[in-house]
Amino acid sequence: MLPLSRAVPKELLPLGRMPVIQHVVDELVAAGIRDLVFVTARDKPAIRDYLSDREFWKQQLAHFTSDDVRMHFVEQDRQLGLGDAVRQAFPLIQRHAFVVALGDCVFDATIGSNLVKRMIGAATASNAAVIALEEVPREDVAKYGIAKTEMNGNELTILDLIEKPSPAAAPSRLAVAGRYVLSPEIFDFLLQTKPGRGGEVQLTDAIGAMIRNGKKVIGIRLQSFERRYDVGEFDLYYRAFEDFAAAEKRDREIAPPLQQIVIGHAFARAGLLGNPSDGYGGKTISCILRNWSAEVRLTPAEKIRFVPGRGEPHEFGSVDDFIQSVCRHGYYGGLRLVQAATKCFFEYCRNRFTEAQHCKSFSAEYRSDIPRQLGLGGSSAIIIATLRALSEFYEVELAKEWLPSLALSAETNELGIPAGLQDRVIQSYEGLMYMDFCSEKSVRENGLTRGTYERLDQHLLPNLYVAFRESAAEPTEVLHSDLRKRFELGEPKVVSAMQDFAEIAWLGRQAILDRDSDRLSELMNANFDLRRSICRILPEHLQMIDLARSTGASAKFCGSGGAIIGVYQDAQTFDRLCAALLKIGAHVVRPQIDTMRLPNRSA
Repeated sequence: MLPLSRAVPKELLPLGRMPVIQHVVDELVAAGIRDLVFVTARDKPAIRDYLSDREFWKQQLAHFTSDDVRMHFVEQDRQLGLGDAVRQAFPLIQRHAFVVALGDCVFDATIGSNLVKRMIGAATASNAAVIALEEVPREDVAKYGIAKTEMNGNELTILDLIEKPSPAAAPSRLAVAGRYVLSPEIFDFLLQTKPGRGGEVQLTDAIGAMIRNGKKVIGIRLQSFERRYDVGEFDLYYRAFEDFAAAEKRDREIAPPLQQIVIGHAFARAGLLGNPSDGYGGKTISCILRNWSAEVRLTPAEKIRFVPGRGEPHEFGSVDDFIQSVCRHGYYGGLRLVQAATKCFFEYCRNRFTEAQHCKSFSAEYRSDIPRQLGLGGSSAIIIATLRALSEFYEVELAKEWLPSLALSAETNELGIPAGLQDRVIQSYEGLMYMDFCSEKSVRENGLTRGTYERLDQHLLPNLYVAFRESAAEPTEVLHSDLRKRFELGEPKVVSAMQDFAEIAWLGRQAILDRDSDRLSELMNANFDLRRSICRILPEHLQMIDLARSTGASAKFCGSGGAIIGVYQDAQTFDRLCAALLKIGAHVVRPQIDTMRLPNRSA
């Protein structure tokens, strides 16, 4: 496809009026899939940019479902084969069966294919991995993974897969057609798969190893009307464009207009330095984590209505189920956060409402994929998202410098949750922020107090990682309520530590500006060591810190505990880090901070 693909990634080439990748998305959503993980190369930012517009995708996919389609992103540092690309998504999907769809391969211009849905059904019925197969000319077998098969009743059992064999060595002409349904156990084999043909980690090699270990894999052949288009060759792409354009001209469906829905969002965050001094007149540095987000949707309605989130069940199968739910979500889950933020918004902005605005009502619903109770700012993200949605819905501007303070008042004044401004500041400004909360630099207005905030260039940061362990969740109140009491009682060790936290943040600011990654790494370690001297640390949290540091990386808490952040030197250190933390069930991701890129989750 050169030189065209130098200018435009082939996944974004048009097929009719839509780029290739959008046809793939439509196919998967039509099959009932609601979580899409995009593994992209670092040198293809245009793909991430195209996929970044949430509102566009909500409108484009509205004719398939009223549910949100959640898009997650992984950036592959080096293109080391399809097997390596799938392996990058391990932290996101390790406990679930999943579909693999190649982004430069589409189906059917004229008749809707239900291939993926058939494959999912076959996988469920047979408790097997499923691979789509199509018969190709003998001279083309060297372009594909080729299956060795046998019929067992009505099932086409795959006995082996050979990656790009010569025509003479090919066991058949049945080629892998760019769609797979795999169980999570494939990762056990992918993690052991060495680079094969072309120096790449091949998915077919891992599937072959799985077959040799007695795992069942079956093939689904394309039906006569299911035509696959591979846009990797120009003549095939040209014919595909003609077919899709002709189909659109005949019977292009226009999606019905959406209701006037307003959506507010906010991302997770991590405290780099200084925490937890933000609630004690200290200084902090934080970064946004676009890997996870919360959003609040407001739909015009006759009455104001708050809809419980999906994670807030109201019916329970047993007493144990009920107790586990309360332990995980609290008595009100995220719904109380939305309601508290709404009350504070009305009280703060009511005198700016017109009569027409007073009469507006809405139905509010929130969703969040931020891991709970791990110190990643999940609660404050829901509140910030609520305030942003309300601001747009009622057309009342909230000044960015006061948005964090209003959000904090919802938690502290309305809900009695001990907290500081740090989380709300970084979630309001995003990027990378240095914050000074000392009383001399604080500003008070309309009953709210704010600190002094300075934006730092996130591109000055070294290699960062974030790791979290969902089984080690701990509510933020456990840490902050005890610490607040000790601080207010004037415990010398705690008061002194808060001053030291602030000094660490100040020194870290200079280290970032100087691009001194070693110094920043030392300060992050020192931040945790200081915290450990005044706070109780759960053994499972300390285990994460110790394992991370044993690989050569630095490590400290992102927030209250359960998630850590640190600096790593190179790819080898990152690989050691992933391997060490994986053994205790911890996920490792590269934090996505840059506002010009999409969330990046990789293992």
